[in-house]
Amino acid sequence: MDYYYFLFKKNWKLMIVAAVTGAVAGSGCSALIISLIHRQLRQNAAPEPYLPLIFGLFIVVYYVLSSYSEYILLSLSQKELCRLRLRFSRRVMELPLKRIEEIGGPDLMASLTNDVEKIANSLRQIPTIFLSGSMILGAGLYVAWLSWTLCLITIVLLSVGVYLYRLPLYKLSLLQRYWIRLRDGWDDLFRHFHALTHGTKELLIHRERREKFFDLCLQETCFQLRDDAIRGKTIQNLFFRIGDTLYLIVLGLMLFIIVPWLKIENDILLGYVMAGLFIMAPLGSLLNFGPNFGEAVVALDKLKALGVPLMEQETRSDQSMRFAADADPEALIRLEGVTYDYHREIDDDKFRLGPINLEIHEGETTFIVGGNGSGKTTLLKLLCGLYTPEAGKIFWLGEEVTGENHETYRQFFSVVFSDFYLFDNLFGLESSSLDNETMKYLQRLHLDKKVTVEGGKLSTVDLSQGQRKRLALLTAYLEDRPVYIFDEWAADQDPVFKSVFYRELLPELKEQGKTLLVITHDDTWYDTADRIIKLRDGQLAEGCARSDA
Repeated sequence: MDYYYFLFKKNWKLMIVAAVTGAVAGSGCSALIISLIHRQLRQNAAPEPYLPLIFGLFIVVYYVLSSYSEYILLSLSQKELCRLRLRFSRRVMELPLKRIEEIGGPDLMASLTNDVEKIANSLRQIPTIFLSGSMILGAGLYVAWLSWTLCLITIVLLSVGVYLYRLPLYKLSLLQRYWIRLRDGWDDLFRHFHALTHGTKELLIHRERREKFFDLCLQETCFQLRDDAIRGKTIQNLFFRIGDTLYLIVLGLMLFIIVPWLKIENDILLGYVMAGLFIMAPLGSLLNFGPNFGEAVVALDKLKALGVPLMEQETRSDQSMRFAADADPEALIRLEGVTYDYHREIDDDKFRLGPINLEIHEGETTFIVGGNGSGKTTLLKLLCGLYTPEAGKIFWLGEEVTGENHETYRQFFSVVFSDFYLFDNLFGLESSSLDNETMKYLQRLHLDKKVTVEGGKLSTVDLSQGQRKRLALLTAYLEDRPVYIFDEWAADQDPVFKSVFYRELLPELKEQGKTLLVITHDDTWYDTADRIIKLRDGQLAEGCARSDA
């Protein structure tokens, strides 16, 4: 409910305009149209000449005002849907990397598709719900004008019916568990889809694994989703039909039990029946909105559990905080007592990196070496600002990196991780000479025969892993930032290009004054480093001899 209150508070002016026009169309025009029909049926004769004109005028007014009200609400709901998708995407981009890694790509994709769509479905129904409510109000006013007694009895009976309708759905959470199970099932299914698309080679090469994966993962999850959906939707549809027939039940009670006892005139009874038949469809729409709203609430709770708030006003990262130039020329980057805890794949216990005390000097080429799981990549993520230390401090040119300048600090780094993602568009690098510069580097990296560029867009990224890494290196070159980080960049290169990387590319970057941090396991190239840092079980052994590293 907080989200919908936030939506109303943010758009209250439009809501008021829609409410006024919708009320006039739904309440006023509906009541007048019913009264004209009722009047003509009572006369049982040819209509007076002006009545068809008035009737037609009311229909035109109803059409215009209801369409305008629906347009306002439809525009509002679609704008909010667009804003919701963009807000969710931006919130994901603003989440700490550690939180994104904890959530996982499949769960994020499930939220981007399933959760946002459920919320969108509830927003799309706002115009219909609003107009239905106005029509019910108009018919109710007409019934009250005919007979306050009938109106009050009908309200009481409808209230009891609505309560009995809602009791099993909401008070007893009859559908809630199915909505939650379906949502959790979607998380599982997206994980299996992720495994299906990323593990294709492993599945193709091993038939038994492929069949077991299909039977125990995909098929079992799909069957469970199917069964939960059938049960949940069946219960939902049963109550939908109750909602559709609720007024018929009330109408039957009134006609066959209460009205004879009250001795209501036939003329009033005719108007009452007409008004009742008029609001059957709007009443059903209003009641049946509840289950869809419930699914949207489950989706909102899921987004909230992921740590993705959607109700704050849009803000952009504050990049106004800058670092003082040459505050500490002795060290470009300094780490003081930095620690970071995380889980390694090889055990269930927490692994601690640090405490790390380290200085990185400008223009220096530093190799970071160590065994698998020693903390090399984690150290690089701390150095470039993707991780925030749990203890200790990081300094850039002697100034502490804080929450206020953290975004600016990250912009000093160009990074090619071992699990990099390659965009086919050179976003953020726009310039008049971008295509020419890109082609120059493509030629240098021996990719000009496979890749072209036009308007900052690469013709393809569908290349071998080694070639894709060269494209990632090209992007880093174009970024032209003070610090370059390469995480096992040469691991997928052939011997010739390994030599080019260590003997030519790194020295050229160093000559340009760049600071280089390189993770490598290949001791063949240790002689190209100014300094070698070794990590062992999260602890730092700096300044070791190249032959010992």
